[in-house]
Formats: sequence, structure tokens, C-alpha cells
Amino acid sequence: MKRTEPRNPSEIDHFRKRLNALMDERGLSTGELAAIAIIPLSSLLRVLDGTIKNPGLDVTLSLAKALGVTVSELVGDTVMNKGHTTFYIEGRDRTGLLHDITEVIKPYGLNIASSISTGIGQIARCVIHVEGIKTAQLQNIREQILGIPWVNSVQTGEQQVESPTPVVSKTK
Repeated sequence: MKRTEPRNPSEIDHFRKRLNALMDERGLSTGELAAIAIIPLSSLLRVLDGTIKNPGLDVTLSLAKALGVTVSELVGDTVMNKGHTTFYIEGRDRTGLLHDITEVIKPYGLNIASSISTGIGQIARCVIHVEGIKTAQLQNIREQILGIPWVNSVQTGEQQVESPTPVVSKTK
């Protein structure tokens, strides 16, 4: 996720160490991970050697998905917004997608503290930080967002929900 301020060195080291550990656990080479994550090998190498200090939203989400972990498991709690629930949403890009997502959140009376979205080709990726969410509301909101047309993946913290027919499939 792009940030306005640079990450501190301990966050960068944690991210790089966690990424290397996950690659080792899965027996993946750098080239294999880049291919599965569909990111340029040169970008992954620059992330791993620390040249890229703030990997973008697309790179971070692609790496997490390719490794089969949530973004929070990959980047660690040190970079997550405290007091916010973070939703990582992926699906097919279309007009009105963000509107539909906010319409799901609105009836709960919650505040969207911040959001960022990107689109690459036909794929949309959104990160939304929500304040004031109660644990009992989380699963309902997650399922309602997943019910939005063309949304194929919703992650929050430790859990991920996917539709039975994802727009983008991961092959190993």
C-alpha cells in the first residue's frame, strides 16, 4: 500500500523477513513467486533487497494472495491502522463498485476512515479502513460485500471469504 510517509526500518525489515520466510515455507523461488503473483521479477527483487521500501497496494495484495495469506499476515500488525477494521476487496472493475461497497457499510452507521482503490485491466482492488465496527457486524458486512456483483474476494484481518467463481484464479 502506498503511504505518504516512509515506513520505518523495522517495518521494512519485518515485511522482507516475513516474505522470505513464507517463500521458504512454500518452497518457492523468487521467480516462481513473481510468476504466481503476476508481478515483474525485477519488482519482487527490489522489494526483497529493500530498494522498494513501500510496495504498492497491487504488489502487496498480489504477494499475499499468491502466498495464501492475508495482507495483515504478510505485512504484520505494525503497519495496520489501529482502531480500524481493514477490508481488502478484489473483483472485476466496473462503474459503481465503490458506491455499492459503501452502500453495504452505510446502514451500520460506521465511519469510513480512509480508502484506496486501484484497477489493473479488469481487476479492481480496494482497501477500506472502517471505524467503529463491532465483531458481530463483521461477518454480515463481509458476506454482504461478497454478494455485490463481480466481487470475488473479501479479506479482513485474519479471515478471507471468496466467492465460488473467482474472477481471477491462482494456479500453482
